[in-house]
Amino acid sequence: LKTIMIMTKMVINLRASILISGLLPVAVLMVFITMKLFNVDANIVALSGIAIAIGTMVDVGVILAENMIRHLEDEKLRLNENGKEYTTNEIIYNATAEVSGAILTAVLTTIISFLPVFTMIGAEGKLFRPLAFTKTMALTASLIIALFLIPPIAAFLFRKTSVRERTQYAINGLLVLLGIIAIVYGYWLGLILIAFAITSFLKMRGKLSRKRKNLLDIIISSVAIVFLLATYWRPLGFDRSIVMNLLFVSIICFGLLGVFSIFRIYYERILRWALQNRYLFLIVPATVLTLGIIIMRNTGKEFMPALNEGSFLLMPTSLPHACFLPHQRVVR
Repeated sequence: LKTIMIMTKMVINLRASILISGLLPVAVLMVFITMKLFNVDANIVALSGIAIAIGTMVDVGVILAENMIRHLEDEKLRLNENGKEYTTNEIIYNATAEVSGAILTAVLTTIISFLPVFTMIGAEGKLFRPLAFTKTMALTASLIIALFLIPPIAAFLFRKTSVRERTQYAINGLLVLLGIIAIVYGYWLGLILIAFAITSFLKMRGKLSRKRKNLLDIIISSVAIVFLLATYWRPLGFDRSIVMNLLFVSIICFGLLGVFSIFRIYYERILRWALQNRYLFLIVPATVLTLGIIIMRNTGKEFMPALNEGSFLLMPTSLPHACFLPHQRVVR
């Protein structure tokens, strides 16, 4: 849900966000299959490797989907050398081929950086090998999905289809009917279906442009995701009211998205300043590198600290009147 919300806000395309977020479970399923084949236990450390790799998996999908959208919307990129317009399949192929080399290089660099972890022995090897394995498998799965699954599905989602007006009315009417049925059975998500149908009706009547309809759909999806997170995640705990959890989730989600939006708006200025003052800007990574070397020199040779959890004695006791023998009877 959070991935859909972030993708919808940053990519400004609901279909692209659903495409990326919908394929994440496929990548995680591929990791679980490899864990089963290689007898890797699903402990907390192993699952944390998948959690760490989720960010990279999303980044790969975002880069690919954003480039596809750019090729679909740019008139120059839609035309070939003869001035004819490319088909949707050709546009998706050109967009994928343009960034596939960079995606492959970036992901392989991360995969190779985790290979030394497999050489660890002892306690640190037992602790970190599952994490390295699951992260490596997750990144490999993200490569397979990005280069072989996302392009054909994107070609299907982004294709231009001319749907008759009657068919559009039938689809929107079906959404309203499904929404009403969901509300009757106690699922408030039916309101989301009805809201999507209303925006489609308004667009068909000419009261909404395509851009405004897309913006309304994004707002509806974001609000629905915040409600879902507040209802099922409950970050403040189930002892707090749903209003407090909703307020907390709204501040976290929309606050972070607001910061990202501001950074995206001013990124060009920041990048231009960094390039014009590159020597001054390089002080930041140089300082980080220097502090890292100082910390590394002051760190002992022990890779893992001594694990001394202590010991405890568990002595189960029972009440004096407890009876464990089936043949005993209570005599009054």
